[in-house]
Amino acid sequence: MKILLAILFSNCLAVSTAQDIVAHRAFLAQGKVWRYITVERVTWPLSADEYAYYSLRGDTVIEGRTWMKLYRKKGNGEPEYHSAMMERDSRVYRIMADSQTEELLYDFSLKEGDKVPTHEGMHVGRIDTVTTVHDGREEHFLRFRICDDSGTETGRMVDGIGGLGGVSSNNLDWAVTGDHETFESCSLDGTELFDFDDLRTMIWVEEEVGIRSAESETGTSVSRFYYTLDGRVLDSPAGRGVYIVREVLPSGSVTMRKVIAK
Repeated sequence: MKILLAILFSNCLAVSTAQDIVAHRAFLAQGKVWRYITVERVTWPLSADEYAYYSLRGDTVIEGRTWMKLYRKKGNGEPEYHSAMMERDSRVYRIMADSQTEELLYDFSLKEGDKVPTHEGMHVGRIDTVTTVHDGREEHFLRFRICDDSGTETGRMVDGIGGLGGVSSNNLDWAVTGDHETFESCSLDGTELFDFDDLRTMIWVEEEVGIRSAESETGTSVSRFYYTLDGRVLDSPAGRGVYIVREVLPSGSVTMRKVIAK
């Protein structure tokens, strides 16, 4: 059984921040694997070919510095080299396989109020902690709540895990990378650390909608998919309840949110 508990720090505890209480978790570690779904959930359960795995294996030296090698494997196929990864001072950098340019993927050294260097116009609104329990094993993670210039929370990232883009993308607000890979889980040496349910529960904002408006609030050019919380695909909300709605625009952009059908 998986339990997600958000521990919020009140103003009376302002003398201690979440970063004082929970230690930084390394994002990069040999044997760490991020798993993704690579197609839309039109069938259930998914076949092995519909999963992609990003794993950290081995090292490489670039201009005198040691980087970890990240591999991508589709289904039962052979792993292919994806990028070189390095973590310095709680910041994660990468060099893509087809590039020689170093780029910042995540910055977990940020404090509340700091601007997010990878996302223009965004800053850290609050940092708190998330505790997950998987098979009786309790783990604690720092959670960064990202806000725009108006103060509206637009996304979140988790220390040691990333945003909803995980390791292949630094997306913070939805679970889809450039080629429509949706985050499913992150594990270390075969032990699961974080999964889709953990990210879904802590990131998507609940909104109350009527079933009729939920089906018609976007135009015909938008493809809309409904899911139950356990991953079953629906043609439309099946009565009252909580559902996940996924919308795909003609441009390929994807948004996801949790709705309450009344």
